[in-house]
Amino acid sequence: MKKRERGKGKKAGWIYSAVCVGMLLAVGTGWLFLEGRCKEIEKQTQEIDAGAVLQKEERKEVLKRRQTLLEEKEEAKTRQEKQQMEEEVRAPLEMAAMEELIQNRIAERTALGEKWNVYVKQLSSGSFAVVGAEKQKAASLIKLYIMGAVYEQYDNLAAQYGAAELDRLLTAMITVSDNDAANELTRMLGGGEETAGMEQVNVYCQEKGYKDSSMGRMLLADSTLGENYTSAEDCGNFLFDVCQGRHPHADQMLNLLKQQQRTGKIPAGIPEGVETGNKTGELADVENDAAIVWAGETPYILCVMADQLTDTQAAREKIVALSSEIYSQIKEGE
Repeated sequence: MKKRERGKGKKAGWIYSAVCVGMLLAVGTGWLFLEGRCKEIEKQTQEIDAGAVLQKEERKEVLKRRQTLLEEKEEAKTRQEKQQMEEEVRAPLEMAAMEELIQNRIAERTALGEKWNVYVKQLSSGSFAVVGAEKQKAASLIKLYIMGAVYEQYDNLAAQYGAAELDRLLTAMITVSDNDAANELTRMLGGGEETAGMEQVNVYCQEKGYKDSSMGRMLLADSTLGENYTSAEDCGNFLFDVCQGRHPHADQMLNLLKQQQRTGKIPAGIPEGVETGNKTGELADVENDAAIVWAGETPYILCVMADQLTDTQAAREKIVALSSEIYSQIKEGE
């Protein structure tokens, strides 16, 4: 009996020992697991911290680059503003010198009682010089505004008369100064009526701000019925607006002007190889020319109107000489 009890006690001891060992193993395994997990979390934390540091450094670099770009932009703006201020100061001085040159060159003609009206405008800056700012007889310069009015209504007129016919008349009117073509286009503007057509040209001039320009008679009509007027400044502003693309079909207008066959005045004073586009005008005592000169970095517009002439040949020669001197002065100022 006692022997059996001792056996039971011994067995209970083994069980207790086994339980204790199991508990120790479990605790040890759990501790190892927790230790591994802690190390893993610590590693992840370090990686996150490292990533945060990297992101912080990257952000600092981005901000640094942004600040550099802002500074460069501000410097560029400052340089541009300085350059613009210098140009604004220089432009009036250049144009004042230009006006003085023009006045000196035409003095011998105006002393004879002739009326001269000259306008120069730089395409890049818009700076201009003007001498004798008043309206004079337009002669064929009125065709510039007929062309503008036709292109303003081109789609409607093309639907009525045909694009091919319009193009033919426009080409003839500008490139060889065909008076019949100009009159036909004017009638088309008026739906077949001359007076209504001239009124359309006048409305066009008023709406576009060409205040000195008006059509009072058809081409070749008796001047007692009325007269066609414009100024060198109006012609210059018209050509400037065309160059700036402010009118419908501006490219077509420029192409027609470049095809001009009457180039004995302003273009004749320009070196060979320099592109020009122009429109002339003549009456018995009038010599006019309005031109665009694509002079490299400084393209410009020159319009000359001379009225009440005592010698038309001398006036044409003066226009050529004046054109040459203006070209040289503009190129020297580049």
